[in-house]
Amino acid sequence: MSLRRSSCLLGCVVLAASLLACSHAAPAPRGSQPAPDTVAGLLAAAYRALESGEADELTALLTTDAMVYGLGPSDTWSSRAETAARLGPHLLPLNLGAQKLSVTESRPGVGLAASGRSGWVFDLPLVTLAGASGASQWLPRVTAHAIREGDSWRFDAVHVSLGVPDELVFAPDAAKLLLPPAEVVAERGVGAEELVGLTRRVLDDFTVKIQHISDRAEFCEIGSAPTETFEGGKRFRALVMPLLSTITKAGYSWKLDGGLKARVAPDGQTGWAAGNVVLRIGAGPSAQVLPTFRTLWIYVEEKGGWNLAAEHQSLGVKEDLRTSASEQDLKAFRLRKAQAPARLQSPIDPW
Repeated sequence: MSLRRSSCLLGCVVLAASLLACSHAAPAPRGSQPAPDTVAGLLAAAYRALESGEADELTALLTTDAMVYGLGPSDTWSSRAETAARLGPHLLPLNLGAQKLSVTESRPGVGLAASGRSGWVFDLPLVTLAGASGASQWLPRVTAHAIREGDSWRFDAVHVSLGVPDELVFAPDAAKLLLPPAEVVAERGVGAEELVGLTRRVLDDFTVKIQHISDRAEFCEIGSAPTETFEGGKRFRALVMPLLSTITKAGYSWKLDGGLKARVAPDGQTGWAAGNVVLRIGAGPSAQVLPTFRTLWIYVEEKGGWNLAAEHQSLGVKEDLRTSASEQDLKAFRLRKAQAPARLQSPIDPW
């Protein structure tokens, strides 16, 4: 893995929100639907709602103030109502039966707080989209933070994306093709000051990031390129530690572009931050500035301090630039699947 190829991964890896995601104007959520009672069940319920085009059921799985990163540059939403309003047209073909979407080979990784009342999930499913013009396969990446409200779980932060090849990210006209993402409004919830401070330190000093990576097997790092997905805190630290001196010499720097939004779960044991980041390589007039990417950081409290449980970075991609998975992409997907560590299996269609 060359340093140039892994540059977006090293502290600025990206991910955005779902392939078609939710909702057209629809009636209130159906009371007959059982509430998801586990984090994996919550994700499975989201996939089922997406497959059937049931916008009301999908948006009901979000908290009222949920933060959502979508696929496009403008797809940054700060509430359940905004998400439902902005994503309406995308589910209409599914709801009307003009298209069929299937989420398969889902095998989510789930991490829980000690209280069992907050946690996170990541997944790398295979999605098939079929319509009148034929079928295509897609490889979205999903990360989310969830909290337990009463007897059910809901997402309060979601990031879904498609990988973007480095050839496009580093292209001379990348800034024209990969438009800047919508602004994140600066906002911090109760008790989130520490997460805001740590996130800024992680951006200022890559070493700080490495020091605050959780050892948990449920740690996940998702980068901008299709192949940049890594599981396990110890494994990821072992991968990047040898690159620290090279990163320093190359002059990598990460800067927050706009506001930072942060929340701590009601149990005080997990939390998240979301913001847009600019990566520069080098200094002065010759510095290379890459397109702005979105990041969702998920944190877990360990031994009295906060550590990274997941980091998902992505570029907002216009619809005309989104490409389905190639045979090479699918081959790499199968290889990563075969090499992935054992973890919780989804009740949908496990690997």
